[in-house]
Amino acid sequence: GPRHDNTRHNIGFAAVDEVAKTLLRPTDPKWMLATSGQIWQDSCRGSMLRLKRVPSSKASDAAMDQLLLFKPSAGMNASGGPVAELLETMQLAEE
Repeated sequence: GPRHDNTRHNIGFAAVDEVAKTLLRPTDPKWMLATSGQIWQDSCRGSMLRLKRVPSSKASDAAMDQLLLFKPSAGMNASGGPVAELLETMQLAEE
């Protein structure tokens, strides 16, 4: 919550926000939103951002055409639950 803004407790959120900002920069678009509506969507007890590669971008790794960024809403010591829920909901393998 706001009590932890700009502290080490939210450094992960700040990093995810910076990654999203960098990937969605309008000057050199390589990624775009995979869903319409809000940029960050509530899902699995957190906020999720789904991106897909812009079709015209030249990718060094063609297999990576989608990207999912996630910020769990649980405290940093309890974030495993929302992450596990996300993995199950999205049918993603734990690796």
